Amino acid sequence: MLKAVVPAIAAALLLVSLAGVRLLPLAAALGLFAAYVWLKKWPALPTDWNAPNGIEWLLWGLAAAALIALLEHGRLLPDKLAAALGVVVAGGGAWFVLKKVAANWSGEDVVLHVMGSGLAVALLTVGSRRLIQRAPAGLGVAILFTLVRCCSR
Repeated sequence: MLKAVVPAIAAALLLVSLAGVRLLPLAAALGLFAAYVWLKKWPALPTDWNAPNGIEWLLWGLAAAALIALLEHGRLLPDKLAAALGVVVAGGGAWFVLKKVAANWSGEDVVLHVMGSGLAVALLTVGSRRLIQRAPAGLGVAILFTLVRCCSR
């Protein structure tokens, strides 16, 4: 259990104490990657589109979301474009995570579960973006998001 929690907490404390909430997405991605590597192995690159590994696609989706957030904070992406890309990455991540198991489902189940989860993740992305944008800079938001991620297991 500690192997899964310590990297995320350490990354959040280190990166957020250095640059505030701006590095929170990077801390989340690094913490999750470190925990996965520590517990299992380095995830395979997301080059196999036909037989994706859901957990590894989730890791790469989080890495893509962190990259979008860092580019937005660095003013290399406009806010509206970053929000749209975040929603696309979140919805695409849900699709690839569920793609392998959805192959055995009926059409209605695919629409309900895959589209529903994509929509839910997209809404969570928009809500999280707004919360982080309005939150005061500091360690509190990083601790909150880290605890939510760790306790949701």
